[in-house]
Parts: sequence; structure tokens; C-alpha cells
Amino acid sequence: MIVGTKKLVTVLVSIVCLSGAGQAFAWTKTVNFENGTNGAIANGTSGFDYSGTKTTFSSDKAASGTKSAKMAWTKGDSGWNLEHGEINFPAHVTNGGEVWIRGYYYFASPWRFLSNTGAYSGIKIMRVATDVGGWHSIFSVYNPNISASNEMEQIQTDTHVPFIIGAWQSLEIYLKLSPTNGIFRIWQNGNLVFEDLNHKTITTSNGYVSMASVMSVWNNNVGQSQTEYVDDFVVTTDRPSKVDSKGNPMIGPINGTTPITLLPPAGLRVTAS
Repeated sequence: MIVGTKKLVTVLVSIVCLSGAGQAFAWTKTVNFENGTNGAIANGTSGFDYSGTKTTFSSDKAASGTKSAKMAWTKGDSGWNLEHGEINFPAHVTNGGEVWIRGYYYFASPWRFLSNTGAYSGIKIMRVATDVGGWHSIFSVYNPNISASNEMEQIQTDTHVPFIIGAWQSLEIYLKLSPTNGIFRIWQNGNLVFEDLNHKTITTSNGYVSMASVMSVWNNNVGQSQTEYVDDFVVTTDRPSKVDSKGNPMIGPINGTTPITLLPPAGLRVTAS
């Protein structure tokens, strides 16, 4: 657990001039939940732009600072409009543009990724929405591992890296937008666990991404009552100064990490169900 790090107490959106391709300016948006009232729906200043009714400000746990957003799952819940948060981007990220999103997740023990049917099914952990309704996502599906999903190409990949239960973990997505060969990366605690350099990340040259979604849907509904916390989301189009072990820019964990080199994932093309 990360402790002792001072957080900003408001949602911060900073905009600076940038001449890079794909966006006219760079921006950074931070959601840290510090200003919310315990028990209130985790919207507004320092919170999500939209939260479900079971997503509330809480001082039970925090990745840093004193508060996070608590998601109280009841057996049979689907997540949507309940345990769900959304972060709207200050501006669309378009063809040629880059965007990073990092957030902290705490799946409190005893936690299971099984659905109400007693089997594994798709759980939307972190998602980035495109203009055509398709998503780039971190899933849990078929097992308790991190899976990558690119709905532009109907590709779903098991990284064989499990989610962490009972401790804070940093999860991060990077997208380079292209209707031909984009880039899609995922990190866990600063370690690169997925990279795809060979598939489109938008469908046309006019495509874009516009928002991020947190825990939006639990297919076949959650199998047991359990508690989750999320904290310290940063979304940015301003290239971060930190890099992973391969030299890829990333927002990275708050207190840093020593990245390890992982082998490229095998069997990239898996058709999503």
C-alpha cells in the first residue's frame, strides 16, 4: 500500500500549447476524491464526472492522501449505474494523438472475479471510448488475469498476469490513435504487461477517443457481495517523463517502481466473445 504521498485536493485540468500531431493542445486531468463528503456519490469536484449510486467517497482506504472512491458490490449487481465511474476528456484525442490513463484499484479480500453463474465472464475494469462506440479495455475474462481488449479489431488477449487482491495496484493504458497501425499498451505497477503495435485503434482518420470508464459492466453479474476502492486517476495527452524498462513513456506509479522486462504476449489474436 502506498502511503504518505500528498495529493491534490481538486480535479486538476491543465492545458498547454502543443504543436504535435493529433491534438492542438496537451491537457492533464486528475481525479483523486479528496474533496468529497464520505458516503456521498463520488461525483463533482475531485470525483468522477459520472458515478453510479453505489460509488461513493470514502476514507476507509486511500492509495495516497486520505480518501478514495468506494464501490460496494452486492451479489447480483451488474455494475452499470451502480459500481461505475466515468472521466470525460477535456478535448477529444484524434488521429495521430496519444493518451495515457492511470488509476489505482484495491480489490478487498475476500474478492472473486466469478460471475453469478459461478463461472468467469467479462468484467470491464478500465475502458477508453472511441467515437464509434467501440472500446479499448482492461478486462477480467475467463480467469482472474489482466486481459486486453481492442474492439476496433475484435481482439482480446490474456496477458497471463493476475490482478492483485488485497493491495493497491496501479493500472495504466496508453493509446496511439491510428486507423492502420496504432499502439495499445497496458502496465501494472509500472511493469509492461501488454503491447500491440500492429492494429488500428480508431476506425477512420476522423476517429477519436473522448472518455474513460471505470468498472462499467460485470457480465452475468457479480457472484458475491464484496468491496472495491479506486483512487488517483490521471488522464493526460502530455507525454510523461517517466519511462518503463523498454523506454516507453508512462505516467507510472506514484512513488515509482523498478520495472521488469516481460516477454511479448503470445497468441495476440483472440476473437472476443
